[in-house]
Amino acid sequence: MFYKHRARTERDLYASASIFSVPYNRMGDGIRPGTIEVLDTSISSSNIESVIIKDSKLDEYHGALYDDGLDTGSYVPFGNLIGYWGFNDETVQRYAKIDTFVEDRSGYIHHGYGKDINYTDGIKTTGFSELPSGTKATFNGSDSYIRVDHNKQLDFFESTDYAISIWVELPTSQSDSAVEHNWLLSKAGTYKDYGEDAKLNQVLRRRNIETDIYPFDIKVGNQTSADKGKVVASISSGVSTLEVKSTTLINDAAQHHLVFNKTGSNLELYVDGTKEASGSIGGFKGIHNTYDLLMGSKFLPDGYSE
Repeated sequence: MFYKHRARTERDLYASASIFSVPYNRMGDGIRPGTIEVLDTSISSSNIESVIIKDSKLDEYHGALYDDGLDTGSYVPFGNLIGYWGFNDETVQRYAKIDTFVEDRSGYIHHGYGKDINYTDGIKTTGFSELPSGTKATFNGSDSYIRVDHNKQLDFFESTDYAISIWVELPTSQSDSAVEHNWLLSKAGTYKDYGEDAKLNQVLRRRNIETDIYPFDIKVGNQTSADKGKVVASISSGVSTLEVKSTTLINDAAQHHLVFNKTGSNLELYVDGTKEASGSIGGFKGIHNTYDLLMGSKFLPDGYSE
């Protein structure tokens, strides 16, 4: 594959590339499976040969496929996107004990840090092709996580409208049942701190301390909970907390799309395109914090705890 990165958001072939390879089952990066057409426009009377490659792209501005049956007229502009971790830059399935670069393709370069992540087949497609599109990050249920360091773009305020969109695929039962819920996404469990090592030197570390002030927290009830299989989303000012729950159960080994939407004074929870719960957050003051964003965990298993 002969390509170069431009601002870490695009891939362009070098002008000198002599081979362009599109793997059979890795066509989720903007190219619709089954639509590639190679046209040989060679001129027999000369030594000049050229090839035109045509394809049908369904690209939602940052390389991922979208369903052309959807009405995209009300979609938020790409310029409003402040984080996109699609895991589609993996060219092969692999397991990473430590992955120091989980790419953010929003353009803000909020790259993540992964631990014990297994990259496997991504979103299952329907219709034209039944092949999976891209890759997904599979967590081991015990000490896996992806951490995105706190930054000002993720420091949401009660006056700000924002939305979080995630795809999840969960088994019927969860491996970790020490508590009644397992976290899908959190900004309430760990933050950057300094401490001293054995030689009394200042060292940077992650401290695990739960906070009751946060702009979002998304979890699922496991087999020990009355919320078994339900998505539970919440927002809290430390004084007031609003929690909304889904009616759909997502612990069925199928892929589900979840949206946490804060709009005005309302908090909404969507599952597979249907709004299943909402509530009012009127009067909330102060939901922002300096905690890291964690995927697949609330606390870091290798973080500092007292």
